Amino acid sequence: HYLAQIQGCGRKWALSVGATQSSDFEKIKECHFEKIIVRDYDSLELLKKNGIDAEYAPDFTFLLKPDREHGKALLDNLFKKHSAEKYENIVVVCLNSYALLPNHPRDTMKESYLQYFLNEMSVILDNTHASFVFLPFSTQFPYEDRVINSMCASRAKFYKKNVCIFDELSPTEALDIIAASNLVLGQRLHANIFAAICKTPFLAISLDNKFESFCKTLGEEPRCFSYENLNFHLFKKKIDESLEYNFEIHQILKEKYHKQLKILEDKINILNNEKIL
Repeated sequence: HYLAQIQGCGRKWALSVGATQSSDFEKIKECHFEKIIVRDYDSLELLKKNGIDAEYAPDFTFLLKPDREHGKALLDNLFKKHSAEKYENIVVVCLNSYALLPNHPRDTMKESYLQYFLNEMSVILDNTHASFVFLPFSTQFPYEDRVINSMCASRAKFYKKNVCIFDELSPTEALDIIAASNLVLGQRLHANIFAAICKTPFLAISLDNKFESFCKTLGEEPRCFSYENLNFHLFKKKIDESLEYNFEIHQILKEKYHKQLKILEDKINILNNEKIL
């Protein structure tokens, strides 16, 4: 939809685009973009079905290099600052403040479902042998993730093993913390993308089709759970499996990360040769 709104003349180029509304395809064609690169195969197929030439490349954040040791130091300081108990297993939770917005058209965004979701998440916190770190990806209203993170964390009975991050972190600091963790529960798309970059096992809590498309492109569809129809029993089982077989999953993600990075680096070389970058 964003592409269809771009106006002006000269060279037009979009780095990434998600699945768009059917009414926008003709407008996109009229823009005459020099190149459209999308970050998932679903978007690529959708655009090509509607007569729009596009190419695939992974999200450009795959070029980032996490520093796991720095992430460990950040976590140590965080738990020390809050006088919290740091378990061997660290689970990063990234909830999305979008779920708090009023008048959302989907019934599952109503207050009753939100309370149910937060209560069930707190049960998982209390029944998982791990420390949970609530990491915000947005700290500006109305998309203030620290609010929904706090709402969830405050429901835990065994709260002394969990911490909420209230400081504004840089993207690299967030990446390093994820690299130093054992699992990410991501309701933010880039929380899951960062996890893939770090080869850290992740479970996506999908708010829209971007999550499913990313997991499908990575070949990790079973790691995506719908927020609207979240089966908490299966979700908890997947959490336990991800912690138990953490190293094995890490190795699988490592192989997939290097494959995606190679695709991205090759694409950048092509764009440089075409003098687009």
